[in-house]
Amino acid sequence: MSNDPKEPRARWQTSFGGPVETLYGIGILAVILGFPCFLIWAMLPDSIKYPMLYSFEYTVNSNQVHVEKMPEDCDFSHAPLGSKGCHYEKRVSPITDRAGTVTDVFVTWNKVPD
Repeated sequence: MSNDPKEPRARWQTSFGGPVETLYGIGILAVILGFPCFLIWAMLPDSIKYPMLYSFEYTVNSNQVHVEKMPEDCDFSHAPLGSKGCHYEKRVSPITDRAGTVTDVFVTWNKVPD
């Protein structure tokens, strides 16, 4: 290949585009793959989602993460329909041993008035 400026671009440059097109393609790929992953994560039940999340965060096995079922008495769709004037806040309590290593993680719910 010569250094003639009139010569067409190399084959790889014409087939893949420039850096802007490459970044644009990576962005589209991230959206195409990332959005379904986000939807799947959002729809997972708490009994699966929280053990996975906190086992990574606290470096414990997922069977060492204990998740209490969230009460439904403040839920809008729980009978009677409508606002109940309360909600639940999640509380994560890691339990450590004498060396400071996390051995268990407990996820509980606290009722809070609105």
